[in-house]
Amino acid sequence: MYSLPTEPGSIGHTLDAGFKLYVVSFKRALGLSILAMISVAVPMILVTIVLVDFVVAEADPGVAMIGLMTVGTIGAMCLYMGFYLAVMCRIGGIAYGQELSFGASASMGMRRLFPVLVASLLYLIAIILGYILLIIPGMFLGLSLAFYALCIVLEGDGIIESLKHSHRLVWGHWWRTAIIASVVFVIYYVFSLAIQIPFIVLEQVLVTPEPPADAATEIVQSFAPLASGILSILGSFISAVVTFPLMAAVFVVVFHDLKLRREGQDLEARVETLTVSA
Repeated sequence: MYSLPTEPGSIGHTLDAGFKLYVVSFKRALGLSILAMISVAVPMILVTIVLVDFVVAEADPGVAMIGLMTVGTIGAMCLYMGFYLAVMCRIGGIAYGQELSFGASASMGMRRLFPVLVASLLYLIAIILGYILLIIPGMFLGLSLAFYALCIVLEGDGIIESLKHSHRLVWGHWWRTAIIASVVFVIYYVFSLAIQIPFIVLEQVLVTPEPPADAATEIVQSFAPLASGILSILGSFISAVVTFPLMAAVFVVVFHDLKLRREGQDLEARVETLTVSA
């Protein structure tokens, strides 16, 4: 049974709580994580195959085909975001003692999709404007507004309120949050690389040219580039599936810690007011 900290903790304590939540919630979030990756990986592979066919045939795909692929890609990204939010819902539910089913998490993620997409657009606009005016405001806004999705999913905030809420939580604790985020991203990339290394090694073995001993070997070697590409995709896929819930779990705990620091709510009050429900 996982329990969130009931009072603000040190950076190390917050990270430890986030990793424990990841371990506890990994199996229950795995299915949604796999669906998130499939929803974006399959359409991208299909688009790549179609484009390769047109290149080999030296043909123009045409406006209709380009439009179809564009719409399909946007749809896939929306589906990916929906499952991402579903993972966030399920991990958030576990953190706050509300066990959401697979279906309930997916349903909640899809219902939160539109406000999160609009908030994401406003988030990008704010960051771009910040970087256009001065680089430093863009950096500060990039982090201070970054918890908008959690505000929508876990708190039920509206589009504009989610951005304001995130800013209020982080402001005054920006540097602390930045340090935690930096540590998490380093761990994330090291973890991701460790998973992909065996696939990278196999890929290099396959693409290393060797003189064919006979016709059969030559035929096998002709499929090496395809196998290499599949290994690369498989390594990235497994890495993303495993590390996907890690970021969500840690940032749920960081979000909770910011709430405790900024709004002074204890665990019992948070559980009572939590809007994530089946």
